[in-house]
Amino acid sequence: MAVLKAVPTQEGLDILNSELKEKATRFCLIGATSYNNVALENILKKDNITYSNIGKYVFHLDGIESQYFDKDSVLSFQVIVPVETDFKHYMYAVAIITDDNKLVVLTRTPKIVPIKGVGGTFLIKTAVKGVASSIVFKKGEYITLEELEEIHFGYVEDFVHRMGANDVVCDGNECDIGTKNDLTSELK
Repeated sequence: MAVLKAVPTQEGLDILNSELKEKATRFCLIGATSYNNVALENILKKDNITYSNIGKYVFHLDGIESQYFDKDSVLSFQVIVPVETDFKHYMYAVAIITDDNKLVVLTRTPKIVPIKGVGGTFLIKTAVKGVASSIVFKKGEYITLEELEEIHFGYVEDFVHRMGANDVVCDGNECDIGTKNDLTSELK
C-alpha cells in the first residue's frame, strides 16, 4: 500500500466542504502509453487542473473503496487498483472525482505500469480536517485493513493504555496484556 498526499483543487474544496458523502465516490488512474508524455507532464504541473484537462488521459475508472477521517482527523480515500487487469499505460497520477466528473483531488504517482497479477492499494490523504475516526463513505460492507489500522487500533491502544497496561505479549492466537504490577512481580 502506498500513502499519497493530495492537494484539493478549488472545485474539489467546494465539494469537500459541502456534498462530500454523496459526490466524491470514484477514482481514476491517469497516464499514457509512453513513459515520457510531455503534454501530460505539463498538465500535471499546473495549479488549477480540471477533469476536462486530464479526461483523455484517464485509463481506468472505478469506485473508491472507502473514505474516512483518520486518527489525525485527515480525510483519507482508499482506492484499489484491480489485480485482474493488465493495464497498458504508465500511471502518472491518481484522482478522486465526482459522479459528474469534477476533479476533487489529484496526486502524482511513480510512473509504473500496473500489470495483471499485481494490483495495489493507494491511501490518499488530503488536507481536509474532520472528526477523527469517522467513516464518510464505504463501498463494501467489510472493514479494510487500512480502516482497521487507522481507525480501530487507535481505540484499542487507547483502551489498553488507560487500563494501566504497558506491555502486550502475543503468542500464537492469544494475547496477554500485562499491567505495571504484573510485570513488576514477574521481575522479582
